[in-house]
Amino acid sequence: MINESEDIKKKIKFIYAIGDDIFKNDERTKFFDFIIPVIPILDANNAEGIIKNRLEELEIDCDQNFIGNISFFIKDMRTFNNISNEFLIYKDRLNYNRKKEQIKSLEDKKILSMIIYKNLNSQEFSKIQNNEGNLSNIFKNKNLNILKVIQESRAKLKKIEEKIEKSKNEPLKDIEELKNMLILKIIKLTHEGVNQIRINSTYYNKDEILSDDFNIQDLVNATLYSRHNFKEIMSKEELEERLNNVQLKADNNYNLILKQKKELILKIEHIKALNMKQLISEYGISSFFTEEEKKMYC
Repeated sequence: MINESEDIKKKIKFIYAIGDDIFKNDERTKFFDFIIPVIPILDANNAEGIIKNRLEELEIDCDQNFIGNISFFIKDMRTFNNISNEFLIYKDRLNYNRKKEQIKSLEDKKILSMIIYKNLNSQEFSKIQNNEGNLSNIFKNKNLNILKVIQESRAKLKKIEEKIEKSKNEPLKDIEELKNMLILKIIKLTHEGVNQIRINSTYYNKDEILSDDFNIQDLVNATLYSRHNFKEIMSKEELEERLNNVQLKADNNYNLILKQKKELILKIEHIKALNMKQLISEYGISSFFTEEEKKMYC
């Protein structure tokens, strides 16, 4: 329509710079007479190499692992150029102020991380100044999550200490003594020998019960010769507890639970001294969000 106007003395051509995802399939060929593809300088395939070279040119000190991590998020050259320019400004200002106050300069990759976050998530970055947003919430929840881990560890420690105490107070030394005690109780209850203990239609004698192959927990379901039920002698819970007590007396098991106890004590002391980076590395970023926030962000 413009080219058909009498007021236009020369032919006008329109040039559009648009992304491939604006149109579906072959729709774009219906709207444009000629299409020139623009090959991006920086993309997912070459980002790491380009970013590494650029950082070296600017003498920005970052290790290869860090470069590999950030290159995943930087999608185009314009964004990276802006990040580089802002980095130089922020670094100069931040380290100038720290030098005046005789504070050690910030590491390059810490400043660069902040600038990348600012460019890729500008709304969240602006909330930090008001102590709001996801990043601020992570730091707010730090002490609460440390307390939660400590409480969980102390609860586990208490259970371990209770197990150790019960094992110490258990008069029986091993599983064989426990089996012999149960056989005596069966004889006392039924006034019969132990040749008639039936478990799932199978009969067991004393020697079979005392053998290592016999699972003592099967006695819970035993029907005795004189129609008594084993539960009259001992409940399932009591049998399991006493079995655990004597099993714990074995050297390997006892040393293992002592090791677990020591590890939990060290963990409680260790977590108090961790900084934010160490906490996230050990317990994961999702540990520092509420359940509602996890659904939104994690």
